[in-house]
Amino acid sequence: MKKKPFEIQKWMWLVGVPSLIGVVILFSRTVVTFADMPKRVDNIEAYVEAQRRANEINDKANQLMQQQIQQQGQQQQPVEWYLADDGYYYTKDGKFWWDDRTREWKMVKK
Repeated sequence: MKKKPFEIQKWMWLVGVPSLIGVVILFSRTVVTFADMPKRVDNIEAYVEAQRRANEINDKANQLMQQQIQQQGQQQQPVEWYLADDGYYYTKDGKFWWDDRTREWKMVKK
């Protein structure tokens, strides 16, 4: 019985073709990933810009809210007052006195 010779070409085709297909798939995925990268970067930049604008809007809203709170606090202060003999300012109803140190109206303790 005659031995069959070892054919390297046959084995190269059997191993090489699937390997070549795998390399082509890997290369195509890499190309697609790098091709999509500018789009992803643009999306990230748009998201960062939107977050920056949202932060600016929140800062402005906080400032406006602080102003509104201060204005409400100023509107609630008693306006009608008189100077008593002890040197303090009292409201007409006598419930509050003006503290020059803290610059606010304080309730009279009885």
